[in-house]
Amino acid sequence: ERAIAVLEKTRGADHPVVVRARTLLARIALAQGRDAVAFAQAQQASAALARYTRRTFGAISERQRALLAEDAGEVVDILLSIDTAPPRELFLALLPHRDSVLRSSAGGSAGEGGNPELAALRRRYVAAVLGTGPGTAQRVADLEAQIDALEARGAAGSVTPERDAGALLRKACKSLPDDAALVKFATYDRTGRGRLDDPEPAFTALVVRGGDCAVQRVPLGNGTAIADAAERFAQSMRDQRNDDRAARDALAKALLEPLAPALAGSNRWLVIPDAALWGVPLGVLPDPATPGKYLFERVTIGYLTSTHELAEARPADTLSADALRALLVGAPDFGAGAGPIVLTGSGPCQMTPFEPLPGTVREIDDIAGLVGTPAKLVGDRVTKPEITEALSADPWLVHFATHAYFAGAEGCPAVGETRLGQQEPIAPNPLLLSGIVLAGANAPSRVGSDAQGGILTAYEVAGLDLGSAGLVVLSACDTGAGLQQRGQEVQGLRWGFRAAGARALVTSLWRSNDVATRRLMEAFYAALVGDDLPRDVFRGAEALRRAQIAQVESERRFGLQQPARWANFVFSGAL
Repeated sequence: ERAIAVLEKTRGADHPVVVRARTLLARIALAQGRDAVAFAQAQQASAALARYTRRTFGAISERQRALLAEDAGEVVDILLSIDTAPPRELFLALLPHRDSVLRSSAGGSAGEGGNPELAALRRRYVAAVLGTGPGTAQRVADLEAQIDALEARGAAGSVTPERDAGALLRKACKSLPDDAALVKFATYDRTGRGRLDDPEPAFTALVVRGGDCAVQRVPLGNGTAIADAAERFAQSMRDQRNDDRAARDALAKALLEPLAPALAGSNRWLVIPDAALWGVPLGVLPDPATPGKYLFERVTIGYLTSTHELAEARPADTLSADALRALLVGAPDFGAGAGPIVLTGSGPCQMTPFEPLPGTVREIDDIAGLVGTPAKLVGDRVTKPEITEALSADPWLVHFATHAYFAGAEGCPAVGETRLGQQEPIAPNPLLLSGIVLAGANAPSRVGSDAQGGILTAYEVAGLDLGSAGLVVLSACDTGAGLQQRGQEVQGLRWGFRAAGARALVTSLWRSNDVATRRLMEAFYAALVGDDLPRDVFRGAEALRRAQIAQVESERRFGLQQPARWANFVFSGAL
């Protein structure tokens, strides 16, 4: 405590060094069984870090912002380790730290258009990561340093608006219908009494009920067991096995059974996942209340990145076909070649050539008949310049029907560095490991600013202007995949589109079946423009639920159970 007092005088009460000292003091108190002291210190550390983050995000680079997120993770671990913490106060203490890096990225990307030098550097950076040739790793590192410095200099002096946590929760509850619930999952390293250096992985959930805005905490137990079951199921879907009932049963027992009392009477949930749960659509779990049925047959489930999304929701009064301004992008001509290369931390990632998707032509035509008179980009027109130009017309709906990829963990195999001319592996911005495949993607990569024009990375997506977009639908493989970090949104395409301004998205968690996806999308849009959907934050999630129920009923007529074909798509955000 004396050391903290000295640090406060020399560094200021909100400096990260002081925050770390308070976090350590809270951890010591927790191990000693002094929960009240631990919670008071952790609350102070949380509030100080939130203030420091608000003041400095506009004056430091995105890489430095990510370091602050690590400090936030330590504070969150302590807060969640205190079993006696009042649930509502705990929820409020956690609020400033969820989604903070993403929100800062959105602010930084929005300013890119007014800084031609920064925009040019970012284009060269993307080209370097998607290109090959001698000295590539050094060129990438040099560009990263220049971008970091320019981001910090260009944003100096700006301050993000202060947000009162209590007011934000009250605003979120106004958008939450009386019969609905918000379920916030959190994984953390649990410090117990008498244990300071050996925390245990744990999962918990905070449940906010519509109507009275009451907050409950539901402990979910061992974090490793839940993460393992989630990964088993996700891996089975990535391997294109039809199902992994054992993993689904394990997740239902670990998650749904403990949550049942807190969610009694609620059949509409907004879920904020965390860590491995980002890869599992909860609706596909077996419903404990209805044996033999999937959970989503009883419960409408939508997803959020944070409570901020719910607080900022602005449900539209109507989604009629005539009122939609739609842009449909799909069926690109991928061209001939060996496929693109992405440089990663484990070496160059050589993707196999992308094959034509004939079903996407029909998918675009099917949707066009349901959404008024859309603008369309197909074939060799599916390019970055054409997409940017089409977005300048401010479409409300943007639909992509093409290939996508995530080149991170198990995304694709590495190939020899010597053959590709790279001296050593690199660790690029995580958003450069995910992308949407455009026309000409199979063409050989080149060195220079025009390298791999057939890939639209999530990093580039974050720099687009999608402020008018109410809904972006990514009808492609792995568009919801990406780097999973505890306490933050998955860093991939979904992150990029949200940072660009999109309010809601439909994304996929694993590979898509061309024919099944076309049918699902047609049913989704037919429901979306109908007159009988709820006019609240569940509208989009309910439209997707109805489309997926139609798939399930079709399977059951033939005695089939194949969630791999339809359960990969999830709805996130609020229309």
